[in-house]
Amino acid sequence: MHEIVTRFAPSPTGNLHIGGIRTALINYIITNKIRSLNSNSKFFLRIEDTDKLRSKEEFTKNIIDGLKWMNINWDNNIIYQSKNIERHKEIAIKLLKEKAAYKCACSKEDLEKRRKNNINLKRLCIDCENNNEIQSLNKNYCIRIKIPSENEIEINDLIQGKIKVKNKELDNFIILREDSTPTYMLSVVVDDHDMRINTIIRGDDHLNNTFRQIHIYKSLNWPIPKYAHLPLIHGQDGNKLSKRHGAVNINEFKNHGYLPQAIINNLILLGWSPKKEDEIIELNEILEKFEIKDLSKSASIFDYNKLNFFNNIYIQKSENYDYCINFIINNENFKDISNFPKSKIIEIFDAYKDKVKFLYEFLDIFEIYKDKFSNNYEKTFEDNINK
Repeated sequence: MHEIVTRFAPSPTGNLHIGGIRTALINYIITNKIRSLNSNSKFFLRIEDTDKLRSKEEFTKNIIDGLKWMNINWDNNIIYQSKNIERHKEIAIKLLKEKAAYKCACSKEDLEKRRKNNINLKRLCIDCENNNEIQSLNKNYCIRIKIPSENEIEINDLIQGKIKVKNKELDNFIILREDSTPTYMLSVVVDDHDMRINTIIRGDDHLNNTFRQIHIYKSLNWPIPKYAHLPLIHGQDGNKLSKRHGAVNINEFKNHGYLPQAIINNLILLGWSPKKEDEIIELNEILEKFEIKDLSKSASIFDYNKLNFFNNIYIQKSENYDYCINFIINNENFKDISNFPKSKIIEIFDAYKDKVKFLYEFLDIFEIYKDKFSNNYEKTFEDNINK
């Protein structure tokens, strides 16, 4: 069995969301499934922090803390893309010298005019490549990859199957900006090559990027990775999952009192079935049964009711007992129960654990006993539990 090297490469321009967790989870599962047969297999975490204006330390922390809470563990140290910028520039210049890229001096205004006048024209910059005066410039230019007009690119996606795109439909995209900063399209290819990534599992919103990025691999004679593009997660209305559908940031799920096992159980069943009688499946069983080729090509619906069902099951599991009790005792939102003896907290938890969807619901439950606790707890408890 050949080794597999994967990565999860989030951008710290926002919090880690449920879609990102799913991508990281599947990379983790696929890697660890093969690792049992080939110990050289690796799963890396790369923080793509080259967007200086939008990248924030708080988002980086959110990503790292979220993955740790979900027990999605990566190999070796975290890679920070911003530390590799000089390497990215080096490759851009190499492509330029080898005539696989060219200098472009088109203004934004010129390009916008061409877009408006030629709606279907993909190759907006067609003159700079053969203009010797532009190619001799020492400043005020960007560098674009050179994509041939003939032939096509075909990938055999591990989920989507065979997909072809004609080269004439692809633009000669920028790889190095006028300020000498590399673009995402270049940086991601260089980092994946240098990290020996041989399997790229990411959302299918990157599918169009894949056909462009393959031209960089081809121009450099680098081995092209295998690709698997995950269908996106949608809300109940059929639109891409977002805040309007409910919690999407992993911290929101954590703070509401969802358990990592419930989230994993819910996410892995989006577009995949373990072919068993019940839907409860934990990580060790997922590692045994999951095959990426069995994932549906279609978008999946994230059902909060289903997640609540799973979470209730995992709250009742004995191995999660300490986690649940500690969530209640240590959560600052539960500070009003600080005068409750731990034995009473446990008693209330045991009585209601089969009724709650997530642990934060205990806040309202403890409110019932707060005022009457010191004088008449036993009667209040008995009256309410029998309702």
